[in-house]
Amino acid sequence: MRSLRTAPPLPLVFLLMTVGAFGTEWSVKYNQQEICALKGSTVFMNGTFTHPEGLTVTETFWTIDPVPGVELTDLSKEPVYSGRVEFFTDEQKHFSLKLSDVMEKDEHQFCFRIKTNGGKERWLGKPGVQLRVTGELIIPLSSYKSQLWIQSNVYS
Repeated sequence: MRSLRTAPPLPLVFLLMTVGAFGTEWSVKYNQQEICALKGSTVFMNGTFTHPEGLTVTETFWTIDPVPGVELTDLSKEPVYSGRVEFFTDEQKHFSLKLSDVMEKDEHQFCFRIKTNGGKERWLGKPGVQLRVTGELIIPLSSYKSQLWIQSNVYS
Protein backbone atom coordinates (compact mmCIF):
# COMPACT_ATOMS: atom_id res chain seq x y z
CA MET A 1 0.00 0.00 0.00
CA ARG A 2 1.25 3.43 -0.89
CA SER A 3 1.30 6.17 1.68
CA LEU A 4 0.22 9.61 0.77
CA ARG A 5 2.55 12.37 1.68
CA THR A 6 1.22 15.89 1.78
CA ALA A 7 3.09 19.15 1.85
CA PRO A 8 2.41 21.53 4.70
CA PRO A 9 -0.46 23.87 3.91
CA LEU A 10 1.43 27.00 2.87
CA PRO A 11 -1.42 29.48 3.31
CA LEU A 12 -1.79 28.37 6.93
CA VAL A 13 1.96 28.63 7.55
CA PHE A 14 2.01 32.12 5.99
CA LEU A 15 -0.97 33.18 8.11
CA LEU A 16 0.74 32.03 11.31
CA MET A 17 3.93 33.85 10.35
CA THR A 18 2.03 37.05 9.56
CA VAL A 19 0.14 37.05 12.85
CA GLY A 20 3.34 36.29 14.73
CA ALA A 21 5.20 39.08 12.97
CA PHE A 22 2.61 41.75 13.46
CA GLY A 23 0.85 40.56 16.64
CA THR A 24 -1.96 42.85 17.69
CA GLU A 25 -4.38 44.19 15.12
CA TRP A 26 -5.83 47.67 14.72
CA SER A 27 -8.75 48.59 16.94
CA VAL A 28 -10.37 51.65 18.47
CA LYS A 29 -12.97 51.06 21.16
CA TYR A 30 -14.98 53.92 22.59
CA ASN A 31 -16.50 53.77 26.08
CA GLN A 32 -19.72 55.30 24.72
CA GLN A 33 -21.15 55.38 21.21
CA GLU A 34 -23.42 58.35 21.91
CA ILE A 35 -23.34 61.20 24.41
CA CYS A 36 -26.09 63.69 25.19
CA ALA A 37 -24.73 66.94 26.62
CA LEU A 38 -26.19 70.20 27.85
CA LYS A 39 -25.27 73.43 26.11
CA GLY A 40 -22.45 75.10 28.02
CA SER A 41 -21.30 71.87 29.68
CA THR A 42 -18.03 69.95 29.35
CA VAL A 43 -17.96 66.40 27.96
CA PHE A 44 -15.33 63.69 27.84
CA MET A 45 -15.12 61.06 25.10
CA ASN A 46 -12.69 58.25 25.75
CA GLY A 47 -11.62 54.72 24.95
CA THR A 48 -8.69 52.49 24.10
CA PHE A 49 -6.77 51.55 20.96
CA THR A 50 -4.39 48.90 19.69
CA HIS A 51 -2.09 48.79 16.68
CA PRO A 52 0.14 46.16 15.07
CA GLU A 53 3.38 45.46 16.89
CA GLY A 54 6.47 46.91 15.30
CA LEU A 55 4.79 50.24 14.55
CA THR A 56 5.36 53.38 16.59
CA VAL A 57 2.52 55.85 17.01
CA THR A 58 3.70 59.24 15.72
CA GLU A 59 0.46 61.22 15.95
CA THR A 60 -3.04 60.90 17.37
CA PHE A 61 -5.87 63.35 17.06
CA TRP A 62 -9.65 63.68 16.93
CA THR A 63 -11.64 64.63 13.85
CA ILE A 64 -15.34 65.11 13.09
CA ASP A 65 -17.65 63.62 10.47
CA PRO A 66 -14.95 61.90 8.37
CA VAL A 67 -15.66 61.60 4.64
CA PRO A 68 -13.95 58.83 2.61
CA GLY A 69 -11.25 60.20 0.30
CA VAL A 70 -11.01 63.55 2.11
CA GLU A 71 -7.93 64.32 4.22
CA LEU A 72 -8.80 64.31 7.92
CA THR A 73 -8.16 67.47 9.91
CA ASP A 74 -7.07 67.69 13.52
CA LEU A 75 -9.99 69.06 15.52
CA SER A 76 -7.67 71.19 17.68
CA LYS A 77 -6.62 73.11 14.56
CA GLU A 78 -10.20 74.09 13.68
CA PRO A 79 -10.88 77.72 14.69
CA VAL A 80 -14.34 76.91 16.12
CA TYR A 81 -12.73 74.46 18.59
CA SER A 82 -9.73 76.61 19.50
CA GLY A 83 -9.36 76.71 23.28
CA ARG A 84 -12.30 74.34 23.79
CA VAL A 85 -10.68 70.94 23.09
CA GLU A 86 -7.92 68.98 24.81
CA PHE A 87 -6.62 65.54 23.79
CA PHE A 88 -5.06 63.01 26.15
CA THR A 89 -3.30 59.69 25.48
CA ASP A 90 -1.13 57.48 27.68
CA GLU A 91 1.32 54.58 27.43
CA GLN A 92 -1.49 52.05 28.07
CA LYS A 93 -3.18 53.25 24.84
CA HIS A 94 -6.06 55.05 26.52
CA PHE A 95 -7.28 58.21 24.83
CA SER A 96 -9.78 60.95 25.60
CA LEU A 97 -11.17 64.20 24.29
CA LYS A 98 -12.32 66.99 26.57
CA LEU A 99 -14.74 69.40 24.90
CA SER A 100 -15.67 72.50 26.91
CA ASP A 101 -18.51 74.97 26.49
CA VAL A 102 -20.58 72.59 24.34
CA MET A 103 -22.68 74.30 21.66
CA GLU A 104 -25.50 73.09 19.42
CA LYS A 105 -23.17 73.28 16.42
CA ASP A 106 -20.97 70.64 18.13
CA GLU A 107 -23.46 67.90 17.18
CA HIS A 108 -21.15 65.67 15.14
CA GLN A 109 -19.61 62.23 15.05
CA PHE A 110 -16.20 62.49 16.76
CA CYS A 111 -13.56 59.96 15.63
CA PHE A 112 -10.08 59.14 16.92
CA ARG A 113 -7.21 59.00 14.36
CA ILE A 114 -3.89 57.17 14.76
CA LYS A 115 -0.83 57.69 12.55
CA THR A 116 2.35 55.62 12.77
CA ASN A 117 5.93 55.49 11.51
CA GLY A 118 4.82 52.92 8.93
CA GLY A 119 4.10 55.40 6.16
CA LYS A 120 0.52 54.66 5.21
CA GLU A 121 -0.05 52.57 8.34
CA ARG A 122 -2.81 54.52 10.07
CA TRP A 123 -6.26 53.90 11.48
CA LEU A 124 -9.52 55.77 12.01
CA GLY A 125 -11.89 54.66 14.76
CA LYS A 126 -15.15 54.73 12.84
CA PRO A 127 -17.96 54.83 13.72
CA GLY A 128 -17.02 57.27 16.43
CA VAL A 129 -18.91 58.93 19.25
CA GLN A 130 -22.08 60.77 18.29
CA LEU A 131 -22.60 63.96 20.30
CA ARG A 132 -26.15 65.23 20.81
CA VAL A 133 -26.62 68.65 22.37
CA THR A 134 -29.71 69.72 24.27
CA GLY A 135 -31.17 72.40 26.51
CA GLU A 136 -29.26 74.60 28.87
CA LEU A 137 -28.21 74.42 32.45
CA ILE A 138 -30.40 76.88 34.34
CA ILE A 139 -29.35 77.91 37.83
CA PRO A 140 -32.03 79.68 39.88
CA LEU A 141 -31.09 83.21 40.89
CA SER A 142 -32.64 82.91 44.34
CA SER A 143 -30.06 81.78 46.86
CA TYR A 144 -32.48 79.78 49.01
CA LYS A 145 -33.00 77.15 46.32
CA SER A 146 -30.38 74.44 46.30
CA GLN A 147 -31.56 72.60 43.22
CA LEU A 148 -30.36 73.01 39.68
CA TRP A 149 -33.07 73.12 37.08
CA ILE A 150 -32.38 71.66 33.71
CA GLN A 151 -34.36 72.66 30.66
CA SER A 152 -34.07 69.77 28.26
CA ASN A 153 -35.47 68.67 24.94
CA VAL A 154 -33.98 65.18 24.83
CA TYR A 155 -36.51 62.50 24.05
CA SER A 156 -35.88 58.86 24.89
